[in-house]
Amino acid sequence: VFQGEGYSFEDYIHESFKWKLCFNAPGIGEFTARAFIHSSLGQPVFFRKNTYDNPVSWKDYWPEIDFNSNHWQENLTNIISNQKEWSEKSLHYYHTYLTPQNMVNYIHEEIEHFFDVLSIVTFDTPEFTTFFFI
Repeated sequence: VFQGEGYSFEDYIHESFKWKLCFNAPGIGEFTARAFIHSSLGQPVFFRKNTYDNPVSWKDYWPEIDFNSNHWQENLTNIISNQKEWSEKSLHYYHTYLTPQNMVNYIHEEIEHFFDVLSIVTFDTPEFTTFFFI
C-alpha cells in the first residue's frame, strides 16, 4: 500500500483506519510492531498460523490463518464478519498485557517468582553438585 517515498507515520495511522483488519505479516520475527500499534487502536490483528506465542497467549485475541488450508478464505471471511468482536479482543489484549507498564509488571513478577523458587533450592546437596559441576 505504501511504496515509493512513503507516508509519514501519522498518514499511515490515518489510512489504517480504512482497513477492516490488520495482517501482521512476518517481518524480522513473527511478532511485529503492527500488532502493538493496531491493537492499541482497537483494530483486529491476525497472524499467519505459526508455532510462536507469548507467555500470556495471544491465540484467543488475535486469530491465525493457516494459508495452507483449503478453507483459509472462509476463515478470513469469518474474521472480517466478526470484526467488532475481534476488535474488542485485540484492544483488550493490548490494554491487559501489552502496555509498557503491564509488560514491566509481568517481568517483575516473573523475576520475583524466579527468586522465590531459587530461595528454596539448597545448593549444598550432592544432587546440585553432581548436576552443575560434573
